[in-house]
Amino acid sequence: FKSEGETLAGLAGYWRRGSQLMDAAAKSKGIEYFHFLQPNQYVAGSKPLSPEEKKKAYDPESEWKRLVELGYPLLTAEIPRLRASGVRFHDLTQLFKDEKQALYNDSCCHFNLIGNALLAKAIAKPLVEVFEHKAALGEPAGEE
Repeated sequence: FKSEGETLAGLAGYWRRGSQLMDAAAKSKGIEYFHFLQPNQYVAGSKPLSPEEKKKAYDPESEWKRLVELGYPLLTAEIPRLRASGVRFHDLTQLFKDEKQALYNDSCCHFNLIGNALLAKAIAKPLVEVFEHKAALGEPAGEE
């Protein structure tokens, strides 16, 4: 790649293709595959940061901030292609958009216990829906 922008765009393409390959590999074995894009405090408008988070979990000079601001739009641009190829993709970047309590633990991307619980609940929902649907149809949940 000739520039950082080209590098990030290339990495987003590899990210999409990697997900498509994992989905195909899982399907070939009768395994359900799900892909989730996690929230990040540096995605604009994704969460009103609490005073605690502003001190502890937000660094305007962070390299993570810069990379998220440049990279996440490239990742989200790949979502239609992922979904069109059959990947069960869930964009959770806006999961915390109405949460005022502190959820981020550090200036990178990690959550506290409450944030992890909210993330786990959001991830569990589509899994439960798929497996309940399969059960209602009398289909096996996966390779035995």
